[in-house]
Amino acid sequence: MYDAPSRASTPIYVASRFYPVELIVNLDAWVKVRDHTGTLSWVEKKSLSERRMVIVTAPNVEVKSRAEDGAPAAFQVTQNVALDLVEIAQGGWVRVRHADGSTGFVRASVIWGL
Repeated sequence: MYDAPSRASTPIYVASRFYPVELIVNLDAWVKVRDHTGTLSWVEKKSLSERRMVIVTAPNVEVKSRAEDGAPAAFQVTQNVALDLVEIAQGGWVRVRHADGSTGFVRASVIWGL
């Protein structure tokens, strides 16, 4: 991630390959993005993936086996863990997939990247 749309500009930080970002400005080979902290930076378009990811914003999240508050836990994740966005379900739930292949549902209020 850079402070301007050029490899000659100052690098701000290195993000993992599937770090979720919001696209703000789209130029030819560069995209200005915002991350979940609100930080703005530039990244080469070729470095972005079509894969939709979200990031956990709450300290500890119990991912449910069904889109219900009383459903059993499928697995647990902690803050800043990136998850694949599988689908946006009804009632404020989102189906996600962990890197280990586990799937489940979380409330949209505990993730960023929708």
